[in-house]
Amino acid sequence: MQYRCAVQSAGRHKPPQQKSEHAISELAKKSIIVVDDDEAVRDSLSVMLSLAGLRVQTCTSGEELLVLLKDSTPDCLVIDVHMPGMNGLELIERLNDAGVGIPVVLISGNMDDATEKLARRLGVTHLLRKPVPGATLIKIVKGIVG
Repeated sequence: MQYRCAVQSAGRHKPPQQKSEHAISELAKKSIIVVDDDEAVRDSLSVMLSLAGLRVQTCTSGEELLVLLKDSTPDCLVIDVHMPGMNGLELIERLNDAGVGIPVVLISGNMDDATEKLARRLGVTHLLRKPVPGATLIKIVKGIVG
């Protein structure tokens, strides 16, 4: 079922701008995994990306992600730097060592120069500071997954 709405402006109704059904269905096939130990951040990012039409799964740790990746291959990962146990950079290093080539958006509440340099050396091209602006994250992730 498809819902339609109209925008009322100065007494006139305008039909909503529509994306092609193919573009919407292709985007909905894209899978994102958010890895963050902070439940509020994890849920917030998941809701933002879901509302943008993406399929989202979440993990509470790098270890949990490694188990999940045995059964699925997402199109993009959103990974927090500072987590107990395996931190985000260690996780990316493990993924690289295993030959897993999934694009990563790295997020952190306090990204210092050393962390940023190491992330870039590990192949991370997108680094965002918390609080993560929703529109920015959506734009980056949609750019990655096409």
